Amino acid sequence: MIEKRNNTIYHIALRLLVVFLVFTACRGIFLAQNSVFYPDMNFCSALLLMLNGMRYDLMLIFFINTPYIVLELMNISLKNKILAVITKTLFVAVNLFAIIFNIIDIFYFAYTLDRLTFDFFYYLTTQKNLEILLYRFAGDYWYGFLAFILFIFLIFKGYSKIGTLKLKNITKKNSRRIPAIFVIIWILIAQIAIFSVTKNKSKSYKGDALYLSALINTPYNTLMNWFDPVETSLIRTIEPTTYFPTDSLAMDKKNVVIFILESFAKEGSAFLNPDMYPNQKGYMPFLDSLMSQSYCFTNAYANGRRSMDAVPALLASQPVTLYPKHTNSKNSLPYRLKEEGYTLQFFHGAHNGSMDFDKYCKTLGINNYYGMTEYNNDSDFDDTWGIWDEPFLQYMADIQKKTKEPFFSTIFNLSSHNPYIVPEKYKNQFKEGIAPICKCISYADYAIKQYFKTASKMSWFKNTIFVFSADHAIIPWHKSYATSQKSFAIPLFIYTPDGSLQGKSSDIAQQADIMPTILNLLHYPQKYSVVGNDLFNKKQQKWAVTNILKVPQVIKE
Repeated sequence: MIEKRNNTIYHIALRLLVVFLVFTACRGIFLAQNSVFYPDMNFCSALLLMLNGMRYDLMLIFFINTPYIVLELMNISLKNKILAVITKTLFVAVNLFAIIFNIIDIFYFAYTLDRLTFDFFYYLTTQKNLEILLYRFAGDYWYGFLAFILFIFLIFKGYSKIGTLKLKNITKKNSRRIPAIFVIIWILIAQIAIFSVTKNKSKSYKGDALYLSALINTPYNTLMNWFDPVETSLIRTIEPTTYFPTDSLAMDKKNVVIFILESFAKEGSAFLNPDMYPNQKGYMPFLDSLMSQSYCFTNAYANGRRSMDAVPALLASQPVTLYPKHTNSKNSLPYRLKEEGYTLQFFHGAHNGSMDFDKYCKTLGINNYYGMTEYNNDSDFDDTWGIWDEPFLQYMADIQKKTKEPFFSTIFNLSSHNPYIVPEKYKNQFKEGIAPICKCISYADYAIKQYFKTASKMSWFKNTIFVFSADHAIIPWHKSYATSQKSFAIPLFIYTPDGSLQGKSSDIAQQADIMPTILNLLHYPQKYSVVGNDLFNKKQQKWAVTNILKVPQVIKE
């Protein structure tokens, strides 16, 4: 009995060691895959980070494997075969689930600058083309898939192999000490991990959030956000600004069209980065030419790193950092314009239901939603996300031609997205750039150019304000953009065909500023309160709020 007990403790320790080594390997792979965000990290600093990160791994392993340890120890005396199967299944399932979370994040983090939480699974439920996305993901990151297969083998096979090992040369006297030693070591490890993580939590969150992202593991972050969400005092310190009508002029009911540009990072613009593109040939030539005729905000930032965060920020002045749950949808740009007689439209060529945009639009009072269902021509399907940008933008122009003025249209394009392909007929037209997405940005830019050729011939065009904003930035191509701040840098500008708005501003701007800026441009006659700034009000101090790993960062002048 004593021998069986000691061997069981020995087996538990070895199995947990295997799990610990797998988590350590995941952190190493994470650093290698996301090295663009750690350009100044050398071998010594990487080793120090790996050692510090072990605290978080120990804490997580202690937490998720305690039920397994209890069952394993119980079965020493019970000797129940069914319980043994349950114990093995629990150990394998729990640890593999934690590991797959970690592996997904190795590749997904670069897009969101956040570790996965349970919200990720909700996002997946909104995708009707999930099987295509998973297939693409596995193809693009096949080496991650192979790593997961290897880890499955280590955990599953290792469990059985370790179970055949036995302690040797253990005296009777020493054998009685083994359980006590195991318990003491386990408690010490748990206490050290929990104490050090808890003690350094506030300090870590005040430090470099990109560093913290590599320090922790994904399951730890998920559990911490579930049991102990990161609180921010920003809600209390950033008060909404109340805007009053500034003059007695009647409301100028111009049409408003907002372009939400998928993954159009500031890096791709030659107009915004003249030193980066000395030949003035960036990846969005049409938008660059449009910026030169517009009022352009050269120091602009997205409020988040997810497409789902851009819509409430732009349309309701609700940055996700301040409003994790979107509230008071009546206090939004579409709803207020609807009260003034505007026709509201939202265009997005993906499957209806994608990211719940159609549901959110209804809360904003937008009853005219145009998606893949309304387009009703699958011959223009890109085989992944939805309708190619060029035909879908022409479809939008045709709808707008038939729409009663004034109208408010939002278009969220989708072709500038992973898997980074363009229509076959344009395969040789758009150059491969420094990153795979570059040619897709150029295609989307071309699609917008074709839209403008069509729309400019329509009667409503000259009486329209066009707003252009990326939804978020992307994995940086250049070292200068691989910082906590510039990882959110985007193009943001306002174009009026009559030339009434032209110029540049280096003041800080953010997506949440669009609502008050547009309402004030239109001489909106009602009082309202939002957190965003009027970008043309020089008296307001400009700022932007973003977050990495749900750690808030405020960018100020």
